[in-house]
Amino acid sequence: MTLPKMEIRAPLIGPAALKSICEQDGHIVKCFDFNIELYHKLRTIVPEWWIYNDQTFMQDDLFEQAWTKHLEPCVHEWCEKIKQQNPTVVGVTVLSMWTERICNKFLDTLSQYCPYTKVVLGGPGTQPVYGQKMREAKKIDAFFTGEGELSFREYLRGNRYYPGINGTPSVQIGDMNSLPFPDYSDFDLTKYSSTWWEPHLEPTGCKWLYITGTRGCIKKCTFCNVASIWPKFVSKTGKTIAQELKHYIDTTGVTNYYFTDSLLNGNVKNLEEMVDAIIELGIKPTIKGQWIARGQNVIGDELWKKMRMAGFKQLLVGIESGCYKTRNEMKKGVREEDIEYTFSQASKNKIRCIPLLMVGYPTETEEDFRENLGFWSRYKKYNDDGTILKPSVMATNILPNTPLHDKFINNGLEYDKLGHWVYGDNTMKVRIERWFKYRDEAHRLGYSLTLDTPNHLIREYKRITGIDLHQKYKLKDTEEIWND
Repeated sequence: MTLPKMEIRAPLIGPAALKSICEQDGHIVKCFDFNIELYHKLRTIVPEWWIYNDQTFMQDDLFEQAWTKHLEPCVHEWCEKIKQQNPTVVGVTVLSMWTERICNKFLDTLSQYCPYTKVVLGGPGTQPVYGQKMREAKKIDAFFTGEGELSFREYLRGNRYYPGINGTPSVQIGDMNSLPFPDYSDFDLTKYSSTWWEPHLEPTGCKWLYITGTRGCIKKCTFCNVASIWPKFVSKTGKTIAQELKHYIDTTGVTNYYFTDSLLNGNVKNLEEMVDAIIELGIKPTIKGQWIARGQNVIGDELWKKMRMAGFKQLLVGIESGCYKTRNEMKKGVREEDIEYTFSQASKNKIRCIPLLMVGYPTETEEDFRENLGFWSRYKKYNDDGTILKPSVMATNILPNTPLHDKFINNGLEYDKLGHWVYGDNTMKVRIERWFKYRDEAHRLGYSLTLDTPNHLIREYKRITGIDLHQKYKLKDTEEIWND
């Protein structure tokens, strides 16, 4: 089952994948999405909860207020629904830290309704400590790290010592083609909304579904924790992915697909096999996913044309920095000519690109930042012709289990009294100021960002300096800052 807070665009693929593999073993499986149920119950009252930067499920004081006012009776309703299923095992997806507080309450409440049911946790949010913490508190029977399909199946078979269970090192699945297609049949797709970034609007139904073609990544970017979850890059064959797309289109009627892969073009041979198979099957999907800029010698003009024919419409391009030196320090391995070629081919083939960018990398100097800032002017022509769509800009965050964390934690990285990382002159104040300079330059040149007025940065800047940026960064008529 899925707990808040998650996007309301589509059901998660994880529970659907576990349903398929467990049913292969003869188990009866029922999936619940309590995130979407809560959204429908409260969307006219507190729609701001589903805005990306709303902190209700992250801050203790805000969460306790929400629990008392809204959440407690909802959680009791969910537990009653589960009780009616008479389950032997209940599995809960913990995708991130956003889920921890509501999961704590849910586990306590479920124990009142189903005292003899075994409860297990899975998902990236069980690491590095949450799963073990819940097991030591005897709130769960087991937790899973890494990929869950095979370890959860073995758990249900009675094998409690299979890799990935209760903190034992997980083993990556080597043959993804052997896995059954995820089963979305338990989810009412009419409840989701394609206008997920504007949760106050009337839901439009699920227009996108998630699909996974690969796991892991060919790159080892310093800021990314993917390698700690999937050490190897593993891919389904292109033909298998095309058949899976056809299966979903035939069974759900949904034609738009968001690939959860770290990279759609990590294996170019499989990419070409997939687009050829899609064209041969005669299906008409719309495809969106993450991409790394690669040169003409790797992805030629003809493959770009076939991508357009196969339904590629939107690529999230991990550029990270407009500064070549910073990209090298990130181990990104992307040249300026690769970026130019990617945008030029996307422009020719009417494929839109969302650049993923960040400011304030630990080693980013003021000179580096100025070069980073130059990204906007260098690629303005692709924004003007509509190729670039709403770039995403983040202030650099240092995650556990990343090369970035491991490199700097014993090499000058510190944390201030507010919990923000500091490296030399690179403070949270500096990063926020760079973010807004970056944002202002983008606006000056006509770009529109995915997140234009990040309330959490405004809030943190006020905590650090006492200066309120709300008045300076007034919103457009159609925008709102939630939860202020």
